[in-house]
Amino acid sequence: MSKTIDYRLGIQVDIEARKGASFHRRFHAQYVSGTTYVDIDFTGWDTATLQVRRKPNSPIVELTFSTTDSSIVLGTLGRFDLAKTDVLMNGLRAGEYDYDMYLTNTAYPKRDFMFGKFIIYDKITT
Repeated sequence: MSKTIDYRLGIQVDIEARKGASFHRRFHAQYVSGTTYVDIDFTGWDTATLQVRRKPNSPIVELTFSTTDSSIVLGTLGRFDLAKTDVLMNGLRAGEYDYDMYLTNTAYPKRDFMFGKFIIYDKITT
């Protein structure tokens, strides 16, 4: 399901996933200009990175999404995808984590884009 969000500044968005299940989410990033919704243009951004940690100040990164390994795909018309395999998602304990996502290019070495809770729900059936 696509979700439209105003991304003019870093925005808080919680992400939910299932332990041990393939993970794929598509987002639709927009901002408001007057009364018009405008798609974020990802042209010109070199990379995007999303890090999941148990707590915001934890030195341990539990999971990383990145354009360098195609677990983040910056698309057109303001859309971007996050994806991980069931094997990688099975490596996380069920619980509530924190994440942040940033974009980089030569003008903005680390532009705050999105942050929030990354919630992993345990499997019910085996």
